[in-house]
This record gives sequence, structure tokens and C-alpha cells, in this order.
Amino acid sequence: MAKVLIVGAGFSGLTSGVFLAKSGFDVTIFEQHTIPGGLSQGWERKGYRFEGGMHWLTGSSPDTPLYKVWKECGALNENNPVHFRDPFYTYYDGKSSISLYRDIDKTIQELTKASPNDKRAIKKIMTQVRIFKNVFMPIDDIRGIKTRHPVKSDIRKLIKMWHAGLLVNRLKNTSAEEYIAAIKDERIRHLLRSVVGTTYNALSFVYTLRGFCRGDYGNPYGGSSIMINNMVSELEKAGGKILFKSKVQKVVVENGKTKGLVVNNDFIPCDAVMVSQDTLRAADDLFESPIDENWIKKMKSYHPSRNCMFFACGADVDLSQYPENIIIPAEDSLELGGEKFTELRLNNYAGNEFYSKKGTSVLTCVLSGFSYDYWKKAKADGTYKTLKEEHINKVVASICRYIPELEGHIQVTDFATPLTYERYCSSWHGSWMSIWGKGKPAFNYPLKSRSIKGLYFEGHRSQMPGGLPVTIRSARKASQLLCRDFGHWWLEKD
Repeated sequence: MAKVLIVGAGFSGLTSGVFLAKSGFDVTIFEQHTIPGGLSQGWERKGYRFEGGMHWLTGSSPDTPLYKVWKECGALNENNPVHFRDPFYTYYDGKSSISLYRDIDKTIQELTKASPNDKRAIKKIMTQVRIFKNVFMPIDDIRGIKTRHPVKSDIRKLIKMWHAGLLVNRLKNTSAEEYIAAIKDERIRHLLRSVVGTTYNALSFVYTLRGFCRGDYGNPYGGSSIMINNMVSELEKAGGKILFKSKVQKVVVENGKTKGLVVNNDFIPCDAVMVSQDTLRAADDLFESPIDENWIKKMKSYHPSRNCMFFACGADVDLSQYPENIIIPAEDSLELGGEKFTELRLNNYAGNEFYSKKGTSVLTCVLSGFSYDYWKKAKADGTYKTLKEEHINKVVASICRYIPELEGHIQVTDFATPLTYERYCSSWHGSWMSIWGKGKPAFNYPLKSRSIKGLYFEGHRSQMPGGLPVTIRSARKASQLLCRDFGHWWLEKD
């Protein structure tokens, strides 16, 4: 069997590992961490479990093309049924509560009741969300792949997308912040701003909102942890394996062909290498000389990256009377990581005994922005740990202002910076995703090196803006490219 070595056991590495093992390859995944999952993983602190990456799942609805991929790679199974929260976002300031529902008409009614003067702007936004309800990420086979069960895009479904296509350029050339600004009520702007943030274009905002409204974006039981464990089991069942504490130091290339990897100072030969590690980081760090292909240069110049800070706490108090996803205003523009935040989006896991025992609660909060340089400087001048504690205290104080039951009941806190994700996941500047900003072109980058034979790439950098749907779509396509190049049948063991 042809031998394939995969760099990284995140979602993309595990997806391609499963697919390639089922397609007759000898597969080994090397993971530098002690656990799989990459940027999407959960961890435990003093009996509380924190979901550190996946906060909803694109493709969790059976009527989406991605659902089949999640099933094929083993991620969705009988042990992790999907819960579709509704409402999916709720603004709460201690006085008023305003929610976004999966039913568009119900959302219009809710928002209009909160702000009658914004009725026209609300209806316009939600009408455009409705237009995009039939838009989805297509999944089909590459040309020339040998498969007994070909997958082709449904032409009838593609035709239904044409109406949305008329809006693409207008939305792409408007920022999410400009788009939301048509609504004058600050509470509703807080609510809508939390969907994708302020740095993305309006197309990203509408597309994300439409996912909830078309019945997708659910929460599988156990979050990323059970999904990852399911994929590891599927990989091992298919004959693949993972080696942990295995730091890939270099991809060895001779005469324009991949020869193997240097892992923990040992050379391991192979026929092909699949790079699941962040492409921006890998292109510079994993080779004798940085890869100088034009698409890599384009990725570096066009893909600003969103760094993430992550707050989590476990408390011995039941907060299940609050919504599952709460948007609270950050008064006086809360400054964190050198940036100002106007609201906090809290994930409330109270009542979910996978994350904490009955009568206790877990809250998490993702703080997206451009804080890498701030934390890099703090690390250099010795203030890193002190600043992390200060940030924890700031976030706790902001939350307790609106959820006073939390006061005095917090048992454990955790705070990750971009340097945390850089250290454990080798992601470029510790970022989770790229940013598809106002007026920026969309790119689908190659998943196969144009100058080095036997070298393939996958992961969230392959297409704007990234995230789990791009991650597994790229892994599926890169695996098919490898199958075609080596003459293997696709999923012959399935």
C-alpha cells in the first residue's frame, strides 16, 4: 500500500485520515499535542468541561450536503444526537430580552416589537436572509476519481440559488457593521453584531444567519470532544493510526518530490504527505526553504487572520434559567487584548451534564480580534500571566453585572490567548479563521503543491473565511486528489 503521512490530528487531518485509510492507503497521523482535535477541542478543569472550538456545527442538518460527509468520516453517530437550540441568540441587559429565532417571521415579529421604528430595516435584512435559505456549500467528486458511488451536485438545488447570486456583490462590498447600522436600536445591533463580528463583510453575516434559519447549525451532544473521539475510532477501524507527542519538524523533499517527514528528530519515509497544520505556518516552518508558490503568496497577502482569546468558567450554581447563548452589552467599551469590545457572546452550558454535573454551570466566551501582538509583547516583557488574570477578572465582572447569581460561585476559570493556540496547534498567530472583509475577493486555494510532487494541503485556510465546513470539505477534496494521483478507488473499504 502507498504510505501517507499526515501532519496534525485536527478535524481536517482526521477526516483525510479516515478517507485515505478507507481508500486503501497506509495512513499515519502525527500530532504534537497529547490529544486530537487541533483548534476544535474540549478540555476539563476541576470537573468542568470547556468547549474550546466548536460552538455550532455546519452540516448538522440531514438535508445538507455536509451532513453526509460528517457521517462518512464517523463524526456524527448514534452517541451524539444533535440539539438545535431555539432561540439561537438572545440579547439580555437585565431589563430587556430580545431573541433571534429559527423561524424568520417570528424573528421579524420579535425585533419589530422591540423597535417599531426599525421595522423597514429589520424586514429588509430578514428578507435577504430568507433569499439565502436555499444556498449551501456544494459537495461533489473531483474529475477522474474512481468511485462506485459518485456524488454530483443536485442541479435543481443549484438553480434555486440563482436569486441569491444577484445579491452577492452588493453584500460582499458592504461590511457587516455598515449593514447592521441600518438598524438604529443599539440593543438589536448588539444582537446582530454577535453573529459574525464587525470585521467580516455583510455576505458572511447573511450567510451565517441563514444557516440557523434553514434548520442547520445544531449542537451535537458532547461537542467537538465526542465528534473527535468518533473520528479516531473510525480511523483505527479502517486501519489508520495516530502518534501523539510527535512534533513534525520538517517535510523532506528531494528533486522536487516528497520523501518523508522528520518527526522528533527521526526520519520517516513515505509516498505522500498531507499537511493538515495551518497552511500559512506550515509553508514557512516545515520546509528547508519556505514554499514560494504564487497561491501561498496570495494567501499571505489577502488573508488577514482573526486571533482569538477564549474565556471559560465553571460555577457551582444552576444558570439554566438563562438562554443557551446570551449577548450582553459591554459597558464603557470593555478593553481586552488591546482591543475594545461592545458586547460579549456567552455560551451557557447549564443543564448539559456532559459539561458539568447537575446544579452547576459552565460559561464560555470567544473574544475575536487582532490581539496577537499585544500578547506577544506581554510574553516578552514578563507581564503575560498577570495580564491573563486581569483579563479574567474584567470578563467575570462584566458577566456578573447581568448574571448576578454567578457572583461568589465561580470554582474555576481558564483564559486562552492567541499564543496558547499557537503553542498547542501551531496555528499562524494563534488564529482560528481568516477574515473575509468588505470588498475582498473570494479564493479557493489549491490543495496540491504545484512544485513538489506528493505534497498536499488541507484545512481552514483553503477557502475564505474558513471554519469547520471548509476544513472537512478541503480534506475530502485533497484526499480525492491523492486517490486519483495514486490510482486508488475512493472509499473502497467503506
